[in-house]
Amino acid sequence: MIEKNNIEPVWVIEDNKLKKANKVVSKIMYKNTEIAVLKTDRNCFCQDYLFKDSNNEYWSMGIIGFDFKKFISISVDDTLKDTKEYCDKVFNVISNFDLRNYFSEKISKQKYFNLCELKYISNYLPDLYENALNSRKIAKEKYDNRINEISKQVEKEHTEKVERVNGNFEKRLEEIKTYIRIGKNVEAENFEFYKDNKYENGITTQNCFLYLAKKYGINIPLATQGFINNRLVSYDFTTGSYSFKVTSNKNPSAKIGEILTELQNKVKEDFDNSVKELKVKIDKMRGGK
Repeated sequence: MIEKNNIEPVWVIEDNKLKKANKVVSKIMYKNTEIAVLKTDRNCFCQDYLFKDSNNEYWSMGIIGFDFKKFISISVDDTLKDTKEYCDKVFNVISNFDLRNYFSEKISKQKYFNLCELKYISNYLPDLYENALNSRKIAKEKYDNRINEISKQVEKEHTEKVERVNGNFEKRLEEIKTYIRIGKNVEAENFEFYKDNKYENGITTQNCFLYLAKKYGINIPLATQGFINNRLVSYDFTTGSYSFKVTSNKNPSAKIGEILTELQNKVKEDFDNSVKELKVKIDKMRGGK
């Protein structure tokens, strides 16, 4: 058995389009039966068996997948028992394969037909064409409906996760603002939330003090931002004392007290404004009395 590589007309699907193109076909004779694949598929894990029609044109329809390299191996050394058993098994499938029966069974099960299969049927089994086309349509609708269901489920899961994560974030944010306002010792922690309540934005992680400083428009020097983000452990909003991670040759930020005092003032101001707005709403509900 000698492997041959010839340029042959092959029907293939490329870029989701069916075309007939001249391709290099690798083929070998095994028990007087031609076994052919596209040479470009030789390095793939599994090769697509090329059906050959009465016009000596090849068809890559994705029906029978096998390891062509084993046929090459057996041609070099026919004592390879396991390889020979494999090649005999593939040979039996190919030699007994009936495309009409195969396509008829797919139609009965309303399976999907690719463009190459449809073209072959149109050329050589025209009585099956309309049924094959309808089978493709039904299969595609089922697939699209299933994908739509999965997409809705995934979207629902994403929405629920955003609501859960951002709900926990909002709750913790209000707790920390309260601790800051009443002068408690607040430990530095990272907030996790989805920006704009959108799952596709991914989870944002941000230091609680830096988040609030940005929220209230407080400008912080980069060095101090680094200290807060990487070294600050906790800050007491009554005494102004704080704990931090000790790093060799690096002193704590000199501005930390000034910045966090400003933050506390902003939080208190925000709270007072909220109370005033609530009082106005209550007065309106009571008729202004």
